[in-house]
Amino acid sequence: QMRRVAVAGILALNPDIIVLDEPTVGLDPKQVIEIRELIKSFRKNHTVILSSHILSEISQICEKVIIIDKGEIVAVDTPENLEKDTVEVKKIFVTVDSSANNFEEIKEDIKEIKNITLKEENEYEKLYVVEYEGEVDVRKLIFTACAKKEIVILEMKKEEVSLESAFIKLVEDRPEFSQT
Repeated sequence: QMRRVAVAGILALNPDIIVLDEPTVGLDPKQVIEIRELIKSFRKNHTVILSSHILSEISQICEKVIIIDKGEIVAVDTPENLEKDTVEVKKIFVTVDSSANNFEEIKEDIKEIKNITLKEENEYEKLYVVEYEGEVDVRKLIFTACAKKEIVILEMKKEEVSLESAFIKLVEDRPEFSQT
């Protein structure tokens, strides 16, 4: 409630710019959702600068992200572009019936597939990691190729890409920070 009163006081002044630092820390899940929606509503009439280490929240609220590491701006873009642009190899996880001993052959039929690796196996199913390149939705191609080879797909899902993984990639790939 104190946070809402503070935000209401700020809005009464009708500022052009609103700066919020970790606005949802310590709130319960229902309050977090309410604050997110409130912040989104500010965008219509104000410039909102939001500082937070909760990157999943940033990707849900913000239209543009500035990533700062050790005082230097590392990236400026939309959350979607940062997530997409920092992925080197796209992956799909495909679980097939354990009787399928020819799943890796689909690589010959789909040029976008760069590698197929058996990750886990038990008596009922096999989990493969399919690495691919390009903008084509390879899931459709995998489904069609498996149907032709009579391979039963039990599950297929894309690797989840997040702002957290983009942040880590951007920060880890930087040369050591120097004072110069």
